[in-house]
Amino acid sequence: MPQNDEPNPRTRVLWADDDALDDLQPIGTLLESRGLTVTVVTNYHKALQHLKDGLDRPPSERFKTMLVDTMLPPDIRHATVGNNLGLTLALFAAKQNNLRSIVFCSVVPYGVVAAQFEALVSSFPSIQFDYFQKTELFSGRRLDALAALLKDKEGGKEPLK
Repeated sequence: MPQNDEPNPRTRVLWADDDALDDLQPIGTLLESRGLTVTVVTNYHKALQHLKDGLDRPPSERFKTMLVDTMLPPDIRHATVGNNLGLTLALFAAKQNNLRSIVFCSVVPYGVVAAQFEALVSSFPSIQFDYFQKTELFSGRRLDALAALLKDKEGGKEPLK
């Protein structure tokens, strides 16, 4: 059985987004090319199960960061409009896991979820939070900023919103 003797193991990212395997798949490829190990799930229940399973793993095998859509379907049979299960998932992850950062990537305007987002930020000051608009990811250097944020080992930066 191989052992992980890497001095700098790759950061493990849980990406919970129903678009991750379709329109946004190139983002996963980019994140992998930047040295991240990305696990993709497309609904709330699968993401929750991955987070719960991680609690039984050694710290080196747990997710360090999470990229999540605010409108996450509960499972494969239900639509996403009107829910904010991504925020619910982030709350669970922040309480139960030792994450460095939680980054939201959504079409929902920040103002719609600002109160919930700011409540997370103030409740969990040791976790770095940020919010990206999906419609802006391919403009400028936003993808570079996203990758850097997910890899950031220090945290403590102001959200980019």
